[in-house]
Amino acid sequence: MPGVPSSRGCDACRRQKKKCDQIKPACTRCARLQIPCVGSGQRRFKFKEGYSKGQDVIVFSNTARIPSNETTDITRSFIEVLQVTDVRYDVTWYGPFLETLPRRIGASPALDAAIGALSSAVKAVRTRQNSSDAISKYVKGWQALRTCLSDPMQTQSINTVCAIYIMMITQSWVGRPDDHFANHGQVLTQILNAAVTQAGRGQFEDTMIITLSMPVILQSIVDPTVQLGSWFWTIAKNYEQPKPVLNNQGGKIPSLQVHVMISIAQWIRSPALYLVDILTAYEQLVIDCRTMRSVLDKIAEFEAAGVPQPSTRLHTKPQAAYSALLSLALVLNLMLRIFSPESLDLADEAGDLVTECIWLSELASRHRPFGVTFMPVCLAVAWVACENIAVRQQVQDILVGYEVDFPAVKWVRTCWWMQGRYDEIRRSSLEILLSPSPPC
Repeated sequence: MPGVPSSRGCDACRRQKKKCDQIKPACTRCARLQIPCVGSGQRRFKFKEGYSKGQDVIVFSNTARIPSNETTDITRSFIEVLQVTDVRYDVTWYGPFLETLPRRIGASPALDAAIGALSSAVKAVRTRQNSSDAISKYVKGWQALRTCLSDPMQTQSINTVCAIYIMMITQSWVGRPDDHFANHGQVLTQILNAAVTQAGRGQFEDTMIITLSMPVILQSIVDPTVQLGSWFWTIAKNYEQPKPVLNNQGGKIPSLQVHVMISIAQWIRSPALYLVDILTAYEQLVIDCRTMRSVLDKIAEFEAAGVPQPSTRLHTKPQAAYSALLSLALVLNLMLRIFSPESLDLADEAGDLVTECIWLSELASRHRPFGVTFMPVCLAVAWVACENIAVRQQVQDILVGYEVDFPAVKWVRTCWWMQGRYDEIRRSSLEILLSPSPPC
C-alpha cells in the first residue's frame, strides 16, 4: 500500500472538500466561519492498494495487521492526544503529570476508562461536535469510577485519585452542568485529602499533589467558602516559613510563591484579624501586576517587530501568571474595600485591574479553548469586583463566550453565586467590627 501525498489543507477544509489557502494562523475560510483552523500545512499520505503482476495472476498486497486490544487502543489514542503541540488543544495545561500516564494504563480499570473518555472528548472539542463516542466513553468512565469507589482498597489509590481528576476535566467538555462532581473546588479538596496520604511515595504522586493543590489554593482565595481540608495544612507545613517574604527570590514573582498564596488563603478567612498583612500583600501584588504587564508588553513588541512567537505553553505562561496575579489582587482589593468603603484609591485601582482582565482576555483569546483555562476565574472575580454596570456587562459577555467552549461550565451563574458569598463575608466582617466589646 504505497503512500501517495495528500492535501496540505486544514482539517476543516479537507472535511468539506474545499480548497484551503493555508494562511497562518487561520485560513480564510476558518477565519470567516470563526472555527478552529487545525492541521494546515501538515503533510499527509493516502494509502492505496498496490499490486504486482505475475505471469498469470495479479497479487494484491495486504497491510500488516497489528494485534490490538482495549488497552493498546486507549494507549494509542492518548499518546495521539499528548503529541498535539498546538497550545489550543494541549491537555498538559491541566497538569504535566498527564504525560506520564501512558505507563500506568492497564493498572486500574477506572483510570483506563477515564483516560479513554478524555482522549475521545479532546477529539470532540477539536471538531466542536459532541460525538456519540465521546459521550459513551464519558458515561463508561463514571461507571468504572463508581465501581472502583465501592472498593475500600481502591479508594485511596493514586490511580483512583487521578481518574477522578481526569473525569472532572472531561465533564467540563462533554458533560452537563448538573452532572456528578460539578463543584470542582469542593471535589478537588476531597481528592487532595486522599492524595496527601500518597505524598513521598514517588515523583508521580508528589507532582500530582502539587499540580492539583495550586489551582485549589487559588480557588480557595477566590472563593473563601472552599473548605481547607487536611491536605492544605499538610502542604502548608511543607512550605511553612516564619513570615511570607514579599521580595524577589531568584527571579520569581513574589506574590506567586506557594507560601505567600497559602498565607493569603488563611488571612481572608478572618480578614479583620489580618488587615495589615492583607494590605502589605496587596501592595506587592500591584507591583507584581505591573512587572508582569511589562513582560507581556515586551512580547507584544517582539511580535510587532516580526519576531516569530511560537504558540506554545512557554508563550502563554506569562499570560497565566498575570491572570493569577490579577485574580489575587482583585480579591484582596475587595477585602480591603469592605473595611474602607470610602477609599477612592481602592475603587480606582479595582477599575484598573478589571480593565486589565478584559485586555488579557482579548490577548489570550487566540489560544482558546485549552490554552486559556486560566482566564474564566479571573474574569469571574473581575465581574464581582466591578462597580461599573456597563463594564460588568462587558465582562459577562466575554464569559458567555467561554461557556460556548465548555457548555458544562456556567460561568455567569458562578459570578452571581460568588457575589452572594462576598456579600456574606462583608456582612459577617462588619458585624464583628460593630459588635460591642465584652465588659472587662
